[in-house]
Amino acid sequence: MAGMRHDLAGRSLMHGLMFKATEGYVMANHGADLWARVTQAAGVPFDRFHSMRSYDPDLMVALMAAISHELGRSPPAVMEDIGHWICVHPPLDGVRRLIRFGGPSFEDLILSLDDMRDRVRMALPDLDLPKHRVRELGDGEYEIDSEYWMLGVSAVTTGMLRAMSDDYGTLAVIRVKTYGCIDGVWHETVSVSVVDPDFQAPRDFRLSGAA
Repeated sequence: MAGMRHDLAGRSLMHGLMFKATEGYVMANHGADLWARVTQAAGVPFDRFHSMRSYDPDLMVALMAAISHELGRSPPAVMEDIGHWICVHPPLDGVRRLIRFGGPSFEDLILSLDDMRDRVRMALPDLDLPKHRVRELGDGEYEIDSEYWMLGVSAVTTGMLRAMSDDYGTLAVIRVKTYGCIDGVWHETVSVSVVDPDFQAPRDFRLSGAA
């Protein structure tokens, strides 16, 4: 789900933005008391993350396990909700706007996922997102392959695309198709079927200012 970098000692670290997003999702939707229980169960020695710091990626795995336990839901279900929340939570509107720059239509956005990683790293060089590869199958059918060290990228992608299809006014069926681990790398695939690109009026979007 989140970006990683390597420090000078070669240890893998995860960007604090992803921890802050997870914290924000829990706090906004389930409250400070549940977040306190999550951090305690995950063995986090503090109650707040900082967006511009980096952390041990094992903490993210522990957080997801603790959140899932508290909510009685699977980690992929939680991660899908986080992906959706990132795109619809008003204080994070900059994220939605960044994604909307992927193209004027939802299908353009899907195709832009191939270079999303590089575009984000132009602004945040330390934020190493999963690798995506989009396959256009024709007739509004797409498959999005991802590679990452942690299981769940496809769930986050599904949540984000679900939010953005609404943003574009597009009716689409989005689901996780396959996943598997090879040599410590998770390979996951999301399938997207665009049913009606003009299902409803899209949300207003301008190059600058509020939308």
